[in-house]
Amino acid sequence: MNGVTQHYIIDFSSNNNFVQVPAMQGDGNDVRYIEIEMIENGKLYTVDPDDTYITIAGTKPDGTEVWNNCELTDEGYLLVKITYQMTTVPGRSDYQIVLFSDKQNNQLKSFPFILLVTPATFNPSYIMSQNEFEALAQFTTAAQEAAESAAQSAADAELAGTIGIMNIRSVDGHLIFEKNDHWRGSFAIINGTNLEVTWE
Repeated sequence: MNGVTQHYIIDFSSNNNFVQVPAMQGDGNDVRYIEIEMIENGKLYTVDPDDTYITIAGTKPDGTEVWNNCELTDEGYLLVKITYQMTTVPGRSDYQIVLFSDKQNNQLKSFPFILLVTPATFNPSYIMSQNEFEALAQFTTAAQEAAESAAQSAADAELAGTIGIMNIRSVDGHLIFEKNDHWRGSFAIINGTNLEVTWE
């Protein structure tokens, strides 16, 4: 079936609480999308697709969280997929668009807007709400792959630099990745074989 796309304007310079995106409980799997026109004080806000990583982040009414990827269209709009997990819990959820810059090592968040999920008219007992972190999984996978290729040469050398939005260095033969200020926790790949993960 064809998906449904809704167009909204998100202003990075002002509050977006008046923006309410309707969705139905249990919808997902490529049937609902949001097309977002990003502006700043009434003017189009443009991003460098080669430098900017774009995500949507929010918290559902039951407290579980969503942090997923967004696509940048040829027209300069954001295409946000409303996933199944975003619609599992009826009610109001606050979401933000989060832009990460690789070159400048910083981030910009939009003011929140609302996803309003209407309850299904039947008992959706099959629905289970869980955290969904597509963006985090992609960051971690990319960092691990880069670390595996660099671990051998970094075992006995001091190494410093950046992979994506993570800082990398070598300490006593261990390859250490440190997330920037907007992340909490760290992980280390030791001798290219053992992955140690700690989250705070």
